[in-house]
Amino acid sequence: MENLYTQAKEAFFHATTQETMLEAKKQFEQLGDYKDSTNYLKKCDTWLKFSLGNTVTYGNYKGRPLEWTVMEVSGKVRLLLANDNIAFQPFNLERDNTYWSTSHLRQWLNHDFINEAFTMAERMSIMISKLKNPASREWNTYCGPDTKDKVFVFSHEEIDQYLPNPADRGLEEWWWTRTMGYILLAAACVYTDGSVYDLGINIHEKHIGVRPAIRIMLR
Repeated sequence: MENLYTQAKEAFFHATTQETMLEAKKQFEQLGDYKDSTNYLKKCDTWLKFSLGNTVTYGNYKGRPLEWTVMEVSGKVRLLLANDNIAFQPFNLERDNTYWSTSHLRQWLNHDFINEAFTMAERMSIMISKLKNPASREWNTYCGPDTKDKVFVFSHEEIDQYLPNPADRGLEEWWWTRTMGYILLAAACVYTDGSVYDLGINIHEKHIGVRPAIRIMLR
């Protein structure tokens, strides 16, 4: 039993694909309640639940569970994108030149929202993402310095990377990106049809949706 237990743990810690994690799970199932095999079995199930493309729940905001799609798998790290807008917020409270790095939206997501929507244990699993903020492709507008955030909205480049089909982007309401528009008083948004409005919407507009993304480390 001890040899199988050791093999199962090795398989779990080195699993990088769904197939290798399923193999680890089978080994823990054979072990039954030997040592902490049941706890590892639960970890395997969590890992498999958070497979690429799956819809998962994580956190709770304003009385409803938050639903996300797993957009990327890297070892035990998962990139999650909210399935819907979770709120409506201006990109910035004042109509002053701004970037994502100095925006109200960034501040709100990484303070008010994260503290209200997630338990302490959930917050501890949310990783800091190193975000690139390249200039707007259409207007060459400088979009500010790179940032490190726990909660963020996609840039235009990330939308093209993770949601290349416009049909997969559209919601009932528009949603912000962190890419600036043709000037620093506007930020690009995603229309209901999934197209990206590069010209940008006024940054103090209050009726644009917020569709956050997070990276979590599975424990």
